[in-house]
Amino acid sequence: MDEATAGREPVAATRHGHWARPDPVGDVLALAWRPGSAAPREIRVRPEVRARMLAELDPAARRRVVERGVIGTPVAVPLVVDAGLPAFPGVEVVRARPGETAGPGAAAVSRPPPRRPRARLQPPGPPGRTSRPARGR
Repeated sequence: MDEATAGREPVAATRHGHWARPDPVGDVLALAWRPGSAAPREIRVRPEVRARMLAELDPAARRRVVERGVIGTPVAVPLVVDAGLPAFPGVEVVRARPGETAGPGAAAVSRPPPRRPRARLQPPGPPGRTSRPARGR
């Protein structure tokens, strides 16, 4: 050993979360509450994803999902089963619109009134003609 490496001790390998047990609930909630994104209004999942999520929950949380259809704390978000979602990733987060809050009843929050459609401009007619009907003919 030379003098440059004599004072260094080998560093013990640290265990990374990569080899940890899958956590579908944590992954879905992390996706829903991603920093910088709008709050989730609802979480849509395929039936098999919901089954995996329910298997990972403790009995009280599982009962809450089954009876009320919501998941997460402190703000519960509706969990909706949608078999029409693609197999991968099997999850879709519906985000709140500006001015809405997350969770159940988010759709009841007041929204700005819908925009009125703009008047459509009519294309000009052939040259030399007006759009008014001729009188006396």
